[in-house]
Amino acid sequence: MDIFIFLLSEGADPNVACPNGFTCLHYVSLSKAPLAFVQVLLSRKPKLDVWSLVGGLLCTPLQTAAINDRDDVVRELISAGAHVRPMLTKDAKSKECNKKLCEIINQMASAGNEVCSKIRLFFDMHLAVMEKTPEEVFRIFHSHMLEHDPQIQLTMIETLFTVSGPGAEKYPQECFKWLKDTGNLHSYIAGAVSRLPKISNECVYQEIFSLHAVFCTLEEIPNDQALEIIPQLVERLGTKERPDICELVMQTLYVISQKTKSTTEWNPTFVESLCKAVAPFVQEAYPISIRRFTYGIFANLLSVKHTVKFLKSEGICSVPQDILASADMNMNDKLKEMLRRLNGHLSNPTLESAALAESGKKKKKRKKRKKKQNSEQPENANNEGGATAADPVTIPVVESGLHVKPFQANSTTVKPQKHRNG
Repeated sequence: MDIFIFLLSEGADPNVACPNGFTCLHYVSLSKAPLAFVQVLLSRKPKLDVWSLVGGLLCTPLQTAAINDRDDVVRELISAGAHVRPMLTKDAKSKECNKKLCEIINQMASAGNEVCSKIRLFFDMHLAVMEKTPEEVFRIFHSHMLEHDPQIQLTMIETLFTVSGPGAEKYPQECFKWLKDTGNLHSYIAGAVSRLPKISNECVYQEIFSLHAVFCTLEEIPNDQALEIIPQLVERLGTKERPDICELVMQTLYVISQKTKSTTEWNPTFVESLCKAVAPFVQEAYPISIRRFTYGIFANLLSVKHTVKFLKSEGICSVPQDILASADMNMNDKLKEMLRRLNGHLSNPTLESAALAESGKKKKKRKKRKKKQNSEQPENANNEGGATAADPVTIPVVESGLHVKPFQANSTTVKPQKHRNG
């Protein structure tokens, strides 16, 4: 122990793995070392969830401890915040590990451990996904879909949105059905937006993937939700550790800017900050899919005053031919139309004034139409037993195979815009 402590005091890194992939926390269980070694290591704040190949299975230190009957190490690691998740293979060793973890979680929960009392629900859900059909999983956990795992902040429905393996394609369908049937589309979005800053880079992909999928089902995104989430998404563009998040963020910003009908009311300063934050992603160093969505975001913002001026200040004076050609081959007609429109506005500034004038007319017409509808509402419109229009739900087509080159973090910060009520 003295040598061990001395090496750590001299700067030895407990996260460095040996040639066979094991970290110090793996070795404690493999070598049957005393628990005191774990406690010393934990005081150095090591990474708790590193994967290594143990006996042919990818295991975290927590799972390694369970496989080797180190209940004491399991309890210590859980208390330190190690992510509790089951082994996802169906061999005998994995089943025994899962059984052991389940027993310890239940024991700790019964002893008053608040985290374990919550995470055992998610542990059971993961096991159910391995053993049951999607319909059965949703039937069993129907009332828990919006509860979140206290360790990683993801809700149960977000975990199910991103299930992989046989039958995985059925899970998004069941997720949309649950959100629609329970009327929780907008409440889910509000909860996800509030949790997004707390979610680690390791788990945020699942969160943004789920949000993007839900946004795709909406005819219109509420202005207040759009203004709240955009700055948070922009912050994730600088996530160097997870460059694969970049394209997903751009897809989501594109959908938000397309489906938020009140962009004309956005503060020009807010729009300028957004343009500056995403402008670097038009560079040819990035995959064409990222560049295409970036130009699509700009096209959706043309109704906002001075957008063309903001873009030209960033050196964006036209839509490159390869982007237009890519849109012709790969994207929907709506985006093709918007990119051509953007190119026209960048080439001919007088088009912007005409578009803004037309946008103002449409805005006035919408207000008049809304006022007329309100005056014609029947007296029993507020009757709780009356029929209400449900949010339309369609399965979105999400591009797969996201490959993003590393990029420099963008220093531009998009500050949340205060929106007016009413």
